[in-house]
Amino acid sequence: MGLLSRCAAAGAVVVSLTLGSGVPQAAGSDPDPVPMSIAAQQLADIRAQHRAAEAEIAAAEARVGDATRQLTDAQNAVTAALAVDRATKKRAEEAADDAHTATAAETKARESALAAESALRRMARNAYINALSDTDLELFATFAADGPAALHEMARRDMTYDNLSDAGIVDAQRTVRLAQDATGVADDARAGYDAAQTEYEAAHDDLVAARRSVAEAEDFMTAARRDVRIGEAALVRLDDDYDEAQDVYKVALADSLAGGPPISTGPAADVVWKMLKADGFSEESIAGILGNLQQESGVDPTAVQSGGPGRGLAQWSQGGRWDNGGNSLIAFASARGLDPWDARTQVEFMVFEMETVLTTFDIEMYKDMTDILAATVYFHDIYEGSADSADFVRQVRGSFALQWYQRLS
Repeated sequence: MGLLSRCAAAGAVVVSLTLGSGVPQAAGSDPDPVPMSIAAQQLADIRAQHRAAEAEIAAAEARVGDATRQLTDAQNAVTAALAVDRATKKRAEEAADDAHTATAAETKARESALAAESALRRMARNAYINALSDTDLELFATFAADGPAALHEMARRDMTYDNLSDAGIVDAQRTVRLAQDATGVADDARAGYDAAQTEYEAAHDDLVAARRSVAEAEDFMTAARRDVRIGEAALVRLDDDYDEAQDVYKVALADSLAGGPPISTGPAADVVWKMLKADGFSEESIAGILGNLQQESGVDPTAVQSGGPGRGLAQWSQGGRWDNGGNSLIAFASARGLDPWDARTQVEFMVFEMETVLTTFDIEMYKDMTDILAATVYFHDIYEGSADSADFVRQVRGSFALQWYQRLS
């Protein structure tokens, strides 16, 4: 259901806002005109919702940026982890081959050692059969129990040369040592394989985790992009609502201007409007300023108060804010190489005062105002501070503000 409904009655335009669950109008009856305060509040509410939607979009876009960075980092991590995974897998495969080769060599060396020991035992039995003394018999018994460990003693005692030659003993001992060495090499190769396999498994776990991070980042990005789309759709709807509410406001504004004092041409009004709007002021807040400037100077930057100290758009007092002190308009213009009588200089000075000099002027709040009359009163009371009564400010300065809004918005 739209915000705006127009009806013509006796040649006058009347306006009705859809405000929640209102009382339905009787068939054929004309809706009541919308008061300025309600129309202004409707604009303010929609503008607040618009700002909230923009903030949500900005937050969602920031999340998209975060997700993009996370996804890039995760993809880089996958690339790095994949390289490590492949390298460690290759090392594990090479270590497995080495362990297999070493184990085969160990098996062959053990077989050779067993054959050598068997041959030595046969020779020892022959020597035992031909033993010459009890000591020899004891030595052979030791050999039978200890195997090759007794061979050196046999050789040292120079016994049974016919059956146990030095060369046979040396060959047997070398064969046993080679088997022992092969076992050491095989043990090292198997340990190397175990370490390489453990390293590969850890690298593979890292790869799986990195791929999981990529999936999570993609999900995060999808959700953030969905939030952006939802926010943008809401913003479009709010834009439409704001346009309709603004139409309602303008109609209410036209009704409120009946019988008010007309505005002059205001030679600098367009400059004031464009500069302040570019600086983030709402149209309603600018209208409030123009209503005051209309009363002060006719929105003429060259205006000089007849018989008084007022100068320029806001009629800054000579001997005061116009030319006295480091925060005066003359000092401001001189420091920047500007013409103090130029409208652009004076608008810049107004903003400078609102931001820096007049500490009680809440410029950020003022920029967002959507009630023209409230903006007119605030600017008068905090910035201008004339002797005009509250009623005069609302009726005269407020009427000027409303007219400028109608003309420039």
